Amino acid sequence: MFILKPLPLALFLAGVSVSSAWSAQLTQPLSLKEVTVYLRGASLQSEEALNLPAGESEITFTQVADSVLPDSIAIAMDNGVTVLSSRVALQETQSGADLSDIQQRLNAARQEKEKLTAEKNNINAQIKVLEANRSLTTKSAAEVAKYLQMVKEKNGELLIAAGQLTQKISDKQRDIDKLEQHDLLSELNGQNEPQVIIARVYTPKAVSSRAVVRYMTRAASWTPLYDIHASAINQPLRLVYKASIRQYTGLAWKNVKLVLSTSEPNTHLTLPRMETQYVDVRDESNVIQGYAYGSGSGSLDAAFQAREEATARKDTYAAEKAAVAAKAAADKKAAEAGRRYAAPEKAPTPRPAENFTALNVRYALTLPWQIDSDNNARTVVIKEESVSGNYRFFAIPKISNDAYLQVQINAWEDLNLIPGESQIFFGNNRTGVGYLQPPEDGKSLNIQLNRDPKLIIQRKTVQKKENAVSIFNDDAIRNFSYSLNVKNSYAEAVDLTLLDQIPVSANSDITVEKVQYGQAQYNAKTGELSWKLHLAGKESTSLPFSYTVKYPKNITPSGM
Repeated sequence: MFILKPLPLALFLAGVSVSSAWSAQLTQPLSLKEVTVYLRGASLQSEEALNLPAGESEITFTQVADSVLPDSIAIAMDNGVTVLSSRVALQETQSGADLSDIQQRLNAARQEKEKLTAEKNNINAQIKVLEANRSLTTKSAAEVAKYLQMVKEKNGELLIAAGQLTQKISDKQRDIDKLEQHDLLSELNGQNEPQVIIARVYTPKAVSSRAVVRYMTRAASWTPLYDIHASAINQPLRLVYKASIRQYTGLAWKNVKLVLSTSEPNTHLTLPRMETQYVDVRDESNVIQGYAYGSGSGSLDAAFQAREEATARKDTYAAEKAAVAAKAAADKKAAEAGRRYAAPEKAPTPRPAENFTALNVRYALTLPWQIDSDNNARTVVIKEESVSGNYRFFAIPKISNDAYLQVQINAWEDLNLIPGESQIFFGNNRTGVGYLQPPEDGKSLNIQLNRDPKLIIQRKTVQKKENAVSIFNDDAIRNFSYSLNVKNSYAEAVDLTLLDQIPVSANSDITVEKVQYGQAQYNAKTGELSWKLHLAGKESTSLPFSYTVKYPKNITPSGM
C-alpha cells in the first residue's frame, strides 16, 4: 500500500514561494513629450521604453508633475501588456534627511542677520552711554577737554560702525527675501513632497514594451492675447494670436510639443442631456406676486421695467408714475386671476443667451518654447491671420467730439476668437489697448484702431428755449435744435458714421413732437439718429435736427 508522506516544511514553503512569486519592481523616470494646456489645467504625456519580465510587475514612474488628478491617469502599453491598475502616491524619502540647500542657506542668512543686529544694538548702547556722561562738572578744564576729545573720536567710530552694520543688515534681509521666495516656490511646486505614479502590469512572457503615460494637473493655465496691426486705411489687418501661459507643475517644459486648447477638460464620459425648450407668454402677475411673497427669483419684477428704463435716463417723475401705473395694473390682473400666479408643476426652462465664442479650438505651436515652472506668465505666439474689413470713421458728438477709426469685420466667425485683451497698432505706433470679443448680436466685429484729429466735429445748440405759456393752456412747450458740423481735413475722401439721439418719453403726459432730422436714419423706439456720410477731401457739412417737448406746466421733467 502506497502511503503519502508529509513534505518537509522548508520544501513546502519553497514551493509556495515559487508558485506565487512577488512581482518585479521597476522604477522609470518620465520624459515629457507633449503638453496640452487648457484654459484651466493641463494634460501631460510621456513615452518610455520598458523591458518587462514574464508575470506581474510594479512600475514606479517618477518625475511626475504636481497636483495630478488621480482619475485622469491613462497608461497604454503595447506587445500584449495588460495594465492592471494605476494610482498616485507620494515619493518615499529617507527619514531624517537633511534640509534642502535653499533652507540651509535661509537659516544661515537669518542667523547672520541676528548677529549683525545684536552687534548694532551693542554699538547703539555704547553711544547712549557716551551721550549720558557728558556732564563733567567735578573735573578740571584740561580733563574735560581731553575727555570730550575722546568721546568725539569714539562716538564717530561708533556711528560709522553702526552705519556699516545697517547696510549689512539691509543686504542680508534682501538675501533672506530672495531665499524665502525660492522656498515658497518650492513649496508651491510640491518639491517637498514629490509625487509618483505606480502602475501594476501583467505580461505572459518577457517583452519590450512602449508605455504612453498621460495624466492631468491643475497647476497650469493660459489666456488669449491679440496684437492687431493696421498699416493703412483699406489695407488688411494683421491679427496676431498670442497666449499667456502659466505653470507651476514642478517640471520645466523644454522641447515639448505644446498644444493650447479652449475645451473644458473632463475625464468623466457622461452623455449630456437636452431639456425641452418652451415658448410661452410671460405672465406678469406671476412675476409680481412671486416677488411680493418671496416665491420669485428675488430679482426686480418685469412690471417695473418702465421704471428702470426711465430711471436710467434720470427721469424721476416719469419713473415713479410709470411704476405706480404698472403696479396697479398688475395687481388688478393678479386679483382677477386668483392664485394663477403659482408656478406650474413643470416650470419652463429658460434658453441661455446665445454664445458666439469659439469652443473646442486647438492650437498646436510649431516652434519650441520653454515654459519654466515658476508661475510667471510667458507669452508665446500661436499664429497670424490676414483679415479684411471695411474701414470707417465713427463718432458720437453728444458724448465726445473725437472721431474713431474703426474697422468692421463681417466674416469674424472663421477667426475662432476667444475673448481676450488686445494691443492696437496703427502704422508704426501703438495706439492703445482693447478687448477683442465676438459680437453678442452676431453681426459685424467692430475694432477701434485710433482717434483721428483730422476729422473735426462740433455739436452746437442752435435753439433751446421755453415758449410763453397762455393762461388758457396748461401745457409748457420747449423747443430744441442742434447742428452737427463736420469737416474732413484729409485730401482724400472718407466714410463717417455719426450717432446722436432724440429723447423718448416714458410718460403719457409728456410728448416729443415736431421731430426733424433731415437725412438721418431715425429709430422712433430708441430715439437714435444715425448719419452715414461720404465726405470728399476737405469737404465740410452741417447736419441739423430738432424736436419739441410738451408737458404739463405743473411738473418739472428731466432727461431733456
